[in-house]
Amino acid sequence: MPTNHGIYRKLPTTSGQRLTAAEAMVFRYGITRIFDALKTGPFLTNPDDRQRAAQLEHHFRTVCQRFVFVLQQLNVLMQELVECYSPEDLPLNESMAIHFKAECLTDHILTYLNTIIDDVAILVVLATGYSHPSKTINSMGKLRSPQFRDEPAFASIKPLLVETDATGSWWKLGFTTGSGARQLMVHNQHLVTFQVSAAPGASMTVRSVVMSPFAKNTFACSDFFGLLRNTLSGLFGWLDRLEFALVSHLQTKVVGWLPRETCPCFLLPVGYPGGTTCYDPHYFPIAVCDGSDELPWSVSVQSGT
Repeated sequence: MPTNHGIYRKLPTTSGQRLTAAEAMVFRYGITRIFDALKTGPFLTNPDDRQRAAQLEHHFRTVCQRFVFVLQQLNVLMQELVECYSPEDLPLNESMAIHFKAECLTDHILTYLNTIIDDVAILVVLATGYSHPSKTINSMGKLRSPQFRDEPAFASIKPLLVETDATGSWWKLGFTTGSGARQLMVHNQHLVTFQVSAAPGASMTVRSVVMSPFAKNTFACSDFFGLLRNTLSGLFGWLDRLEFALVSHLQTKVVGWLPRETCPCFLLPVGYPGGTTCYDPHYFPIAVCDGSDELPWSVSVQSGT
């Protein structure tokens, strides 16, 4: 279970007690401490490199918020879709609109996530001081390739890069060339569709199925939310270890340096939508951090505030 990457909330044991900053409902992204160190610390002496670190941090934070927002909205739409097939059915055009909204959001999820991990790859390059006049690393795919992982600059994180080769790793599930989910959805014409059903006497639930237009090239995934959950759980645990490795590496460069004490985060719900947002464990696949309350969570925002 990750510690510094994922969602976190810890309600007080006393009813009615006001939440502290450490207990609030947030998304944690601890790797941002490394961005902050490069932007404000003594590690980058070239002003252009410091500016690049600052720009990269802004991009990373923004895309992370958009990524969580998309998953948050998809989670809400899944609950609305279940309501469509309740005894008080919504009009057909409304249920069709929910299907289209959900499917359009799904098309962007892995693209956002790919952008996030590419930003992390560039962060690693800056933090380790790797430089080559003709070899540029601008993606996680390049960083983890045998061509680059053996570079002396990456010795402190090479074991983490090797981890991504394992069957079932977050990289293999989501991004490996030829069979990763993003590859199939972006390049191989696979689509996510949503199907609502219920066993006799059970409540309605939504299945998220990855389908191919080519029957002989089907992708063995009948649960896109499960695929996301496994990918994100593996990735966020990996980012915890990467953060630790980069902190240790930077401490060898500047004796006595310490990262900021509090884990960087942003509040949920993203965008503060009016009304009540319920984070359903079936439809919200972001990993819960160690020590946090388990899903489901609900949070209410008064409209117009």
